[in-house]
Amino acid sequence: MKLKFLFIVLIIFNINIYGEILSGNKSLIIRNTSILPIINLSKNKSYDYLASLLHYNLKNNLGSQFNIIETNLSEADTFEPTKDTAGKYSIQFNADLVIYGTINIINDIITVNIKTYDAIKDSVTENTEFRYNAKNDLNFLLKKISEKYCSAIIEKFSSYDVELLSIISNRSKLDNQKKTLIQNLLKINKNSYWTYLIQENKKLITIPFLKNSVIFVCDDISDYAVETENLTNDDDSNVKIFVFDDNPGEVRKFKIHLKDNSPILYEYKQKYNYEIDIKYIKIPLENIIKNYRFFIDNSIIGSTSGIFSYELKFGIGVPFNSKLDNNFYIKLLYGIKAINISRTENEKNEYEENLEGANYKFRISFGFEHIFYFKNFLGVQVGIDSGFEYFIFYIMITQDKIINYTKPFTGYPCITISSPFSLHLFTYFRINLIIGIEPTLRFAMSYFNNGEYWNKYIDEARGYGMELFRIRADEFLTVDLFFYDMPIYVSMRIKF
Repeated sequence: MKLKFLFIVLIIFNINIYGEILSGNKSLIIRNTSILPIINLSKNKSYDYLASLLHYNLKNNLGSQFNIIETNLSEADTFEPTKDTAGKYSIQFNADLVIYGTINIINDIITVNIKTYDAIKDSVTENTEFRYNAKNDLNFLLKKISEKYCSAIIEKFSSYDVELLSIISNRSKLDNQKKTLIQNLLKINKNSYWTYLIQENKKLITIPFLKNSVIFVCDDISDYAVETENLTNDDDSNVKIFVFDDNPGEVRKFKIHLKDNSPILYEYKQKYNYEIDIKYIKIPLENIIKNYRFFIDNSIIGSTSGIFSYELKFGIGVPFNSKLDNNFYIKLLYGIKAINISRTENEKNEYEENLEGANYKFRISFGFEHIFYFKNFLGVQVGIDSGFEYFIFYIMITQDKIINYTKPFTGYPCITISSPFSLHLFTYFRINLIIGIEPTLRFAMSYFNNGEYWNKYIDEARGYGMELFRIRADEFLTVDLFFYDMPIYVSMRIKF
């Protein structure tokens, strides 16, 4: 018989289960539940209202998820409830879950005990005891106790349960009373879901109730596809889920398509009813690269003319969700030339070298870069960049004089065109290392201060013996060639 295939793409969620139920995004498994009257063990009958209030709160909180079956019982009917009495009431009210408990106040301490009986598994949850100071707001305490207990109960009984599934699959061997409970459970859960925790990566997913699920998990990437017969799951998720009608013994063949790799073949045979099979996909580290949208580079830069700088670079990938191999960016640079040495002649006609004050540089530029990836471990970046550069001087050193300024002045404005080249290491990580150079063509106006141009023998202009890479176009314009004041940088790239 040809199987009817169901293909469901489920979104991973990693939030509190109780909150997920309240949001209504998923219809988790529903249990037929009776809540017996809460017994007041205190000799003070004025506390009976607290037992009634707790019963009301439990009913109100569980009613958002479970099917609450009214009992119309009084406290006298359920005095000192036990597993046996809970089992009797589960049959009487056709409830597969029965909740019962007690409340007591002694010496200003309120003690609340609550238990849940699972009639299908014939088991009782461990006794849940709450102890608080009775001098506090008791109404508020009982509300919080109820919320905490109901959250735990919903999480427990809405989660994938192998023991319960085993009982359901073998229900033909059970007595008629349990068969009836199971039939009622199945009737109201035709379209319900389990919550299921994938142990290896601790991700919480939802899977259909009473189906055979085959789950593929790859924590390294999401852009992979899984194919079986005429079904293909290539959604943008690390976890891909296929759901089939239950059919133990059925063999299914899958192909896992990884980028730049040959398909991985996987054959699966369903062994038991309502089975969940998980296939973990491991990819060699050098073959992994994820998609990102933005990046920030933090760079420390030294230049061939002795200027040291810090630079911030903000980039965006094209297309927007990509591995950032084509990017537009903006860069902001702050630099300092801390070492300015002057050489002067003293009264004895001897030359002295003096360490003078610092000068500063600012730059803003825009550019485009392309990165060639090799095995997703190494990247080679090329690009084009253009910007504006400006200096702030506190000292000017010429051939025959040293001028120190008490206030800074600006000058030497530049238009820059550069061609950055760099190596990117560890590109499969979110944070990777970059080492590069940026050959720069600079069109620089001469220094100008107090109405006078200074365009000869200035320390910044000399660049410590790098006059070879400077061409004076005219009295006011100098062209700095590619290796004059060329940045050499080490960067850390953070991708988002």
